[in-house]
Amino acid sequence: MALFHLGIVLVGVPAYRHFGDADFAERAAAGSLVPAAMILGIALVFALFAFYAFAGARVVPRPPFLRTGLVLISSAYGLHGLFLAPELVAHWSHQPSSVPSNMLIDAIFLGMSLPYVIGTARAWPELTQRSRRVA
Repeated sequence: MALFHLGIVLVGVPAYRHFGDADFAERAAAGSLVPAAMILGIALVFALFAFYAFAGARVVPRPPFLRTGLVLISSAYGLHGLFLAPELVAHWSHQPSSVPSNMLIDAIFLGMSLPYVIGTARAWPELTQRSRRVA
């Protein structure tokens, strides 16, 4: 997701139009750096989340609060993904959705939460032991 957001910034206005809204794209077309800064900020958050995932898999050095971070990231992705349920109910019942969200994005977040949940659960015993050693 971090690389995806970096790609949006590199492509520029056409990507802002496709993935964002018209006002956002127009601000970028007018030369404003605010849209790029916002998207780069989002990319940075996703990169940090990825770093925590790789740290949980012991591929990169352990950051502070690894266990807590993995639980919070898993929860954030999972909670966002749960918005898929009311979207699907509204879609199947041919009613307007009460959730201001997008089914595809909700499905992506739900899909992104699964590796975090599974990986955190599998690494939990070691994460717990490592946190006790540090304390």
